[in-house]
This record gives sequence, structure tokens and C-alpha cells, in this order.
Amino acid sequence: MGGAYNHPGNTTPTTEWNVSVDPEAAKEVFDAFSGLPEGRRPILCGLDITETIEMTPDHVRRLAEAAGSVPAEVISPEDAPHIRSRTSNPVIRHLSDAIRFYMDFHRSHNQGFIAHMHDPFAAAVALNPDLARTRPATVDVELHGTLTRGTTVADWVGHWNREPNADIAVSTDPATFFDDLIDRVGRYAKSVG
Repeated sequence: MGGAYNHPGNTTPTTEWNVSVDPEAAKEVFDAFSGLPEGRRPILCGLDITETIEMTPDHVRRLAEAAGSVPAEVISPEDAPHIRSRTSNPVIRHLSDAIRFYMDFHRSHNQGFIAHMHDPFAAAVALNPDLARTRPATVDVELHGTLTRGTTVADWVGHWNREPNADIAVSTDPATFFDDLIDRVGRYAKSVG
């Protein structure tokens, strides 16, 4: 998970959080993959794709059901702020509380009562690269701009005459991702809860 390629930032108008906190390290990582063949380059899941992965209250309900959790886990935008889960399964209880916090955050920023699953999606793509369609690009990081420090820049067409150093996720099917997440995490939660 890192960067924003054709998408606004989530930390500044142009930067994504993970890259913005240490742009020099991000640049070093991207540079290390220069010239590697397809299949050896990292798959980058930027905000362009991860902000299409919107967890809803229904996904949380389905996850709790898959884990056999009781009572039914219902998250609603009408809930009082800071309400805590009372479900029986400890994994679902902790996940539900974290997701509810994130949904409240998104709602407070006028993005709806949802939670973007940035890192879980990136982890899922690492386990199953077929979850995302990718395009090769040369990625670099702006280190000196007074307004753009930490911005990821993707050269999609070879303007820099440098070999691609990343494969950027450009499309996916969020429903497939959520079905897999609910199945895997639900089975795990059921086994420990």
C-alpha cells in the first residue's frame, strides 16, 4: 500500500500517508526495483484502487455471521459515538470496534459511513496478485517540492526513458475481495472464538 497516482492524497492534496511519512525511504524502495522483469516488481496498491474498497456495515454483519458471533453485529450511522461491540467473538469484537472508528472518521470527513480497507486489500493482493489488474510504470517520489514533498509520480508511458520499477494496481472487483476477506477472517475468528 503506497502512493496516489491519478488520485488526490489523503494526507496532503497530493500525498498518501505511507509515502508522506518517509518519502526518502519510499524513493529508495522504488529505486531498488528499477529494471526488474515483470513478476519481480512490486505491485503497488495506491489510493486510486484502495479507495474503491469500501467496507460497509453490511460487510461487518456478514463477517460476524461467518464467525458465528452472537448477538448479531449491527453497525449503524445512527449509533451513539464511541459505542463498543458486545458480540461474543473477541476477534469480531476488536475488528468491529476498529472498523466503526474508521467509519466514523470517514463520515466526519463527508465520505459516508464506510471504511476504506487500504492495507487489507494490499495484503490480499500480495497473497493473490490475480485480485488486481496492473499496469507497469516507473514510480518516483518528489523530495523537494514545498507543496508536493512525498508525492508519488508515475510515468506510465516512458517519458523518463527509465525501465518500469512497479506494477500499479489499476482495477479490481471489490465484491470478490470482500467475499474472500469475510470467508478467511470469518473462518479464523470462528476457530479462535
